[in-house]
Amino acid sequence: MLRRKFALVLALVASEAAWADLTIRYSVDMKFGAAVPAEAAATAKQQVSRLFAAGMSTRVRGPRCATSFGPLNSILDATAGEITLLSPATMQFATVPVAGYTERVLGQQSIPPEVRQAIQTLFQSLSIDAQSDKPGGTAVISGIRTEDNRTTISLGIPNPAGGPAITIRAEIHRWMPADAELSRVPQLKDMSGCMTAMGSPGDPSAAFQQLLGPLSGGSEKLGSALKELSASNGVPALKTSLDVFLTALPGLPAASSAEPTLAMDFNLAEFSTDPLPDSVFQIPEGYKSAPLEDLTKGFAAGLTQTRPAPAPQREDYTGPIERARPGSGVTNPVPIYKPEPKYDEGARKAKIEGSVVVSMVVDAEGATRNLKVVRSLDPRLDQKALEAVSTWKFTPGQKDGKPVAVAAQIEVTFRLLKPPAQQ
Repeated sequence: MLRRKFALVLALVASEAAWADLTIRYSVDMKFGAAVPAEAAATAKQQVSRLFAAGMSTRVRGPRCATSFGPLNSILDATAGEITLLSPATMQFATVPVAGYTERVLGQQSIPPEVRQAIQTLFQSLSIDAQSDKPGGTAVISGIRTEDNRTTISLGIPNPAGGPAITIRAEIHRWMPADAELSRVPQLKDMSGCMTAMGSPGDPSAAFQQLLGPLSGGSEKLGSALKELSASNGVPALKTSLDVFLTALPGLPAASSAEPTLAMDFNLAEFSTDPLPDSVFQIPEGYKSAPLEDLTKGFAAGLTQTRPAPAPQREDYTGPIERARPGSGVTNPVPIYKPEPKYDEGARKAKIEGSVVVSMVVDAEGATRNLKVVRSLDPRLDQKALEAVSTWKFTPGQKDGKPVAVAAQIEVTFRLLKPPAQQ
């Protein structure tokens, strides 16, 4: 009996060692059509930049997934059937069973009776259509062959002004790994298993029906449409694009049927199988246990408060950009003022060290523009790196003796001070 128990322990250890780590991180780009007022577009972009300051990342090791997005992070243990939410802003965590997790979160949402009635009336008058197909497009993303999966959702809404009906058409393209790639890249299967274990929390249609189903007079049309988006068996899309087309929207000029009113792209910024530290899947030191409701009730406020946008308020640089290459005649910009980044206190207590790689454009005046994290370390430290680099000043790069905007990458390193050795 003892020998069999020992063999079982060895088998478990061996299977743990066989799991390969995977990091997937997405960056987000948003564009508005000409029909959207500039002020409204700027406000929306600011909110999105706060929410996606460090992108969206998922790190996987076997049955465990760690996700960073917005003001709350999460760690899913599919074997234990538990999910842990972490709030870096308050240094709190809550571990709860996956079963019933969505119901608890949505149960906190309080909807006033008049809003409830308005939504119910709206849903009773909606015309909804959803179609899914494979247009046949293929692309290789980070060495993985993907196929285009398209879902189109169309809604018709009566115009309260009495004019033509308002139509909303959302076209979503998800570039999914081909079936053969799931066998070739086993980490994708691990991520698939982790996402499938989420069950309801990973199913947007289920969440939608739980939140709005009772309000819609039993209508399940839109919930069924959203289910089209979750019918991927947990396999991650390596790129997702969303184009939204609006017509006859009250208060706005007539929108062109050919131009999206809103276009969002979730692009793969990192796909890495490098080993991950164990701390990624552990509750950081110094975090205190709290009820789940304490973390989630402030979620909406946290979207705009706990992840400030990088310091610079200047618009993205859109002019010509040079690259310093041998023989190009372009010189690299040289930093002349580079304050060190501040350590995030939560990351310090979690003893997280390493480097963040930031891409940018140094404009002809020596200011940093278009900052993006291209290699993530930790969402909190990613943000600190962006904040620091945004204040750096450079002697600008030159071409033919004239200052020009030059694309560059900077590695920002975070190292904890070691205590002096005891004598």
